[in-house]
Amino acid sequence: MAEFEDFVQTELPLRPVVTLDEDEETLLVRRGPPKNYVAVPLQEGQVVGKEGGVIKGVDNNGSGGGGDKNYVHVQAMASAVWQVPHNLGKMVSITVVDTGGTTVEGDMTHDDLNNITIIFSAPFTGQVFCN
Repeated sequence: MAEFEDFVQTELPLRPVVTLDEDEETLLVRRGPPKNYVAVPLQEGQVVGKEGGVIKGVDNNGSGGGGDKNYVHVQAMASAVWQVPHNLGKMVSITVVDTGGTTVEGDMTHDDLNNITIIFSAPFTGQVFCN
């Protein structure tokens, strides 16, 4: 709870430092002077956290922190080229499996720290496990 209290506080008189814009599914965090809010987008399954000194949505993996980030990409449409936006902010290692659970090899390219492209010899559907 102390980590949360470090950046989510209230002032007197009661003016919240954090508000919620339900229409935009965004959490607003006050930075600096009153009414100076910065949007913190949250994806499903994320919680508000602090990473590298920046308040942002972080994955809630149930470990209480300290766990390595991971992502599972589901390729529902058969394709020989898979674009995987893992958004993990790191060079990932991957395991690809088809819908039958068989491990499949492909040519992977790290497009940047948040995206990879995998090219296979034939189109199919399956999952990519990014770590």
